[in-house]
Amino acid sequence: STKRAATSPSSIVEARGRVTAITAANAPDTISLLPEVVRPAPPFTPTDPSHAGAMAHINTFTTDDGLPMDDIMCGTLDRNGMLWFGTNGGGITRYDGRSFTNYNTAHGLPDNVILSLLCDGQGNLWIGTSTGGLCKYDGHSFRSVVLNDATGLAKGITSIVEDHEGRLWFGTRGRGIYLFDPATPTDSGDTGWYNYTADDGLGGDFVRTMALAKDGSIWAGTLHGVARFADDAFTDAANSASSGYC
Repeated sequence: STKRAATSPSSIVEARGRVTAITAANAPDTISLLPEVVRPAPPFTPTDPSHAGAMAHINTFTTDDGLPMDDIMCGTLDRNGMLWFGTNGGGITRYDGRSFTNYNTAHGLPDNVILSLLCDGQGNLWIGTSTGGLCKYDGHSFRSVVLNDATGLAKGITSIVEDHEGRLWFGTRGRGIYLFDPATPTDSGDTGWYNYTADDGLGGDFVRTMALAKDGSIWAGTLHGVARFADDAFTDAANSASSGYC
């Protein structure tokens, strides 16, 4: 046989195609095999990052993607599936899965430093700020919550929790915890707001964080230990017996 050299092409055209990264969000339910064979796709399993060439399935969002700033202080999920994030000076932002919508003092926020966020069972977004006090967003406008105690909620709202009864708890920097009961009748003469401090059993008046246990009790982390609220009173968590830690 005779070997013949291959003829070089007169021109080279770049092949065009598309590479799609498969993640948990876009993994198909089925895999089609031509001509008409359909087999169930296996559950999506992220690649072991220790393997060479593995791709981490984590998306990082920054100001390049629409965030007002990269310093994020807190976040919450509303009942419509929207994610809300509070920033350290850029107000709040809402992520709908595609883009960010930003809100700040120009839109009615009392302060752009956001320490805590919570969407309650009624769909209201409660916003705890650093120096502007408490604010509520009902989907249409921002409204500051002002109490007769001028220094109370202005101390900085570090954490917000909604309990099983729909009551809202607000931890502050230096004024303990404020409790708001929306079910309080407006004609009762009671504002529905109550304040708990170290004199009422809190370890301290500077509250860093709070959590709701499965038994309905409220746990508060302060600068001087952890306190638990149950049976209408705060007690030192170290002396509190409970099966509802999580």
